[in-house]
Amino acid sequence: MIAPRRILVIQLRRLGDVVLTTALLEDLRRHAPEARVDFLVGSAAAPLLEHHPLIDDCIVYDVDHPIRTAMGIRRRSYDWIVDVQSSPRTAQLVLISRAPVRVGWRVRGWGWVYSHALPRKGRAPEWVVRERQRLLALVGVTPSSPPPQPRLVLTPDERERAERELSAWGAPGDAPRAAMLLSAGELSKEWLIASFATLAAQLAAEGVTPVLFQGPGDDARIAALRSALAATGGTPGQAVPLVVAPRLDVRRFLAALVSCDVLVSGDTGPVHMAAAVGVPTVTIFGPTSPVAWSPGLATTLVVRDERVPCLGCRHDVCPIGHDCMHGVTPEMVMQRVRALLQHAARRT
Repeated sequence: MIAPRRILVIQLRRLGDVVLTTALLEDLRRHAPEARVDFLVGSAAAPLLEHHPLIDDCIVYDVDHPIRTAMGIRRRSYDWIVDVQSSPRTAQLVLISRAPVRVGWRVRGWGWVYSHALPRKGRAPEWVVRERQRLLALVGVTPSSPPPQPRLVLTPDERERAERELSAWGAPGDAPRAAMLLSAGELSKEWLIASFATLAAQLAAEGVTPVLFQGPGDDARIAALRSALAATGGTPGQAVPLVVAPRLDVRRFLAALVSCDVLVSGDTGPVHMAAAVGVPTVTIFGPTSPVAWSPGLATTLVVRDERVPCLGCRHDVCPIGHDCMHGVTPEMVMQRVRALLQHAARRT
């Protein structure tokens, strides 16, 4: 196969999926070092890709003018299009592009659009980056092993601003910081608020500042957390030095994460964002599989209740009471936080 001169990677939505897809850029660059590599992304996730050294042009999908986007892609005359998303919307773009090599998933209804397609089902579960490397293997790109890690880039100014902001919000600079995210996209992937409150108290007791980041619609969750903290005795400010960050845009959130020493969350996009900028993570798993959604590194620790028989059910809404998430105790999570903080201390 002739080496491509122009390559387009497509992943429009889901912040975590956009982050994970950046891992493919290293293999593409190694395979075709002289090629131009562009990335088509939705407006919500586009800020994540700013300053990325492996992307020549970040093209933002115009949801109000999809035909304009499609014709713009066609005018660029891509040799390869790697459609990681492979949805009806992106398949239309690929079809209109007239690219000779069109890589995507073999899905019913629109999989015929792709010249090289891989079945989405029928294989053993594996780390999602390794799975997506198999798309590139269809067109002769030898997958690197171990798979590349997703990568995002922050400027020194963004990092310095975030450190100033964390200090202004009340996080001391001389103590470790543990970021927490209450929401996880689906209710079945969310940990108990009471468990987060207990964890925050344990963190504070061991000299670690809990830093709470707000997700969309988190007002009620934050109020519940404050109430749970108040029930531990005294006011939240006195009992636990909880730092609640204001609502942040994607870039400020990413930079603020870098000013923390660990992130504790359910299985959700910000976990991949944190790992992509080098922040260690403790991810609480239940309905989703860590085999697929955790890289298994020394800095990306997993916790789940192995006693639950229906782990990995992939249900967005649990029909039996969220046993998999409720069985994860604060002490189980705290053990992993301690391990990561000790690991970081040894490295410094």
